[in-house]
Amino acid sequence: MDYWVIRKGHYRVKDLYSTRRDGWYWYTYGVNFRAYAAYIAGILINVVGFAGATGRTVPLPATRIYQMSFFTGFGVSAVVYIALNRLFPVPGASSEFEETDVSARGDEHDDRSSEHSSYKKKAHVVVGDS
Repeated sequence: MDYWVIRKGHYRVKDLYSTRRDGWYWYTYGVNFRAYAAYIAGILINVVGFAGATGRTVPLPATRIYQMSFFTGFGVSAVVYIALNRLFPVPGASSEFEETDVSARGDEHDDRSSEHSSYKKKAHVVVGDS
């Protein structure tokens, strides 16, 4: 979800091996609160239906939601994760998909600006006389 939807293919290899606080993959005390909140939301959507599966009386819609718990949990988690990343953007969030390692660029600030999201690597070919 993070690679495809939030950062849209942008990644920074040097930050994968870094513990710097300004790195793309550093989270508050090592916990990504966006992912944790989405995880909890995906569980909570199914709790009432789970109570029904243990013999308690619950509304029929809660039972139906629980019967599709994989899809409902995944869907709610995805929506919550995307919403939290829009409200609290992560470094490296992009508007265009481009599979590229941005650590080779040498810039130290985050990659949310449009000039970086449209960055294209170009190859130059020199043809010599034979």
